Amino acid sequence: MRKIILMALTLLAAGFCMAISNPLPPYSISEYSTSPPWIELYCDPFYDSLLSGVVIHTMGGDAVIDSGVVVPLEGVLVLDSGNTSGFTLNSEGDSIVIPELFVEIAYGCMGAYSVPPLPNESAAWSYRHNASLNFCLAPSPGDWGHAAECLWGQTQVVINEVNSTCTWGTECRFVELFNRSASPVDISDWQIVCNDRYYIPSSTYIPAGGHYILDERLFPSDFGLSPNCDNVYLLDGSEHLVDQTGWSSNHGDDVSFMRFPNGGPDTMSFDDYTGFSDETSICFSDGFPSRGAPNRYQSPGLRIIGIRADTLGGYANIYWTNPIWLTVFDQAILRKSMIEFPRTPFDGDLIFEGREQEYLFDQITPGQTAYYTVFARSGCGDYSIPDSECQISVYMPLVGIEDEGTLPGNISLLECYPNPFNSSATISYSLQGSGRIELTIHNIAGQRVATLASGGLSAGRHRTVWDASGVSSGVYFARLSDGNRSLGLKITLLK
Repeated sequence: MRKIILMALTLLAAGFCMAISNPLPPYSISEYSTSPPWIELYCDPFYDSLLSGVVIHTMGGDAVIDSGVVVPLEGVLVLDSGNTSGFTLNSEGDSIVIPELFVEIAYGCMGAYSVPPLPNESAAWSYRHNASLNFCLAPSPGDWGHAAECLWGQTQVVINEVNSTCTWGTECRFVELFNRSASPVDISDWQIVCNDRYYIPSSTYIPAGGHYILDERLFPSDFGLSPNCDNVYLLDGSEHLVDQTGWSSNHGDDVSFMRFPNGGPDTMSFDDYTGFSDETSICFSDGFPSRGAPNRYQSPGLRIIGIRADTLGGYANIYWTNPIWLTVFDQAILRKSMIEFPRTPFDGDLIFEGREQEYLFDQITPGQTAYYTVFARSGCGDYSIPDSECQISVYMPLVGIEDEGTLPGNISLLECYPNPFNSSATISYSLQGSGRIELTIHNIAGQRVATLASGGLSAGRHRTVWDASGVSSGVYFARLSDGNRSLGLKITLLK
């Protein structure tokens, strides 16, 4: 009689669960981890059910729940290699299908909405059966409901372009954010997540209609960014997931994923911010890498695009995008004039010739304006025709440094001792607070010759020794940047 009563209660509870959950299925995956692999099953209301022999389908094959496994009375069950034979999950993307329990979920490259968590983290929902799935830094298998709710479309800052593979040079992969709004946006302590987390430095602002670029040189050690199958996420300072994109196949060398137009459509619809496989990428389309430049469907040919400049550090710093999508491209030619824009590759002064995409520390007399034009040259000696996207004028303020009060920085006090020096020098700098910085050395042509520091540092004074035994005598420039503000220092090497 006791067994009959227990069986009746179990059946009644199961029916009650399905009844009040209708039309939702009685089971759902409320949290999961890929490294180590486990899933958390949830049923509301709680009931006791035997799951022995139930099959779980993943990309790695079929896994079978061991004999004697039941959903506990509290309604949360964790399935892993300890109670499910052959259970594995792919960290980049996988599907989890349990037909007998009406459970199906796909994440990463295999799904449109779900997150593949980083190692030793998990992905979890704020509420059952909704799409608010987010990263969870403190996994809680067996204790449901801990992730923050996603904030889809509730920011004007979006992932604008991703370049995961390149052949035209080293350190040319990047992730680019775009500010769609008409006002600067503070993105201090936001995160760009791939296989690791990159924390955007404090006091970082994206100007209205401007870009923030995470360059490969700043990638965390395990950031990844695979061309074959990967995912990129943008989290705000409160760990809310606000934008994401991904891909499931290699679209070829020197191809980036970009939104058209910049920032994507004006609508803030959730669907316009998703896409983890080629079929579900709604806004992202193939294109040529164009970091910091307007995104286009078509290749513009032999043209320099997206020229921009700043006067941080008291010097003119020029940046542009080479036509690296063309195999005929050979070099970029930067010309400077104090009268008007150089109209041909032979007007004005030649100050740079090479394949780099920046020229730093050009001196301009305070109170004057310099005019710059960048030309592209092919291997056959043909030059690009200049237009507004390859020309820029720079006015140097009388104080020698632009007013940086609207974009506060974290760095200060860049010094070198001795200066001039003979083989090695100590470069000192200070951080007002903890954050990520980059300290680089450039030659007189603006080319980078050394990276002395790159990554997160604590607040306070820091010192780095530059061993210059491998470079020739001459004038060099040290540049300290926190992603928002830069300081420059002229140093002289005498051998």
